[in-house]
Amino acid sequence: SNTGIDLHGIVGSAIGLVVLLLLIVSFFTKVERGRTLAAVLVGLVVVQFVLATVSFGVPLIGTLHGLNALAIAAIASTAARRAGEPASTKADAAAPAGTPAGA
Repeated sequence: SNTGIDLHGIVGSAIGLVVLLLLIVSFFTKVERGRTLAAVLVGLVVVQFVLATVSFGVPLIGTLHGLNALAIAAIASTAARRAGEPASTKADAAAPAGTPAGA
């Protein structure tokens, strides 16, 4: 057995579980578009598993598997950045430009 391929599969499965947890947690947060980003990640991870399975029979599909991995990383990065931003309030959104928040 190829240890690298086995490890790759284990890490991929772990990412799948983390993304499912992210989707569940997204319903309890106030991250802007958090549920949407989490749902997109779940969809991309499902596509990733399909591409991984199909690429054993059609090696060219392996390229799409790699490109999809980059898309997963980009969306996950966006979600992480949004989660780290302070939550905006309606008062902040309604304040004119240049007005301190809560003023």
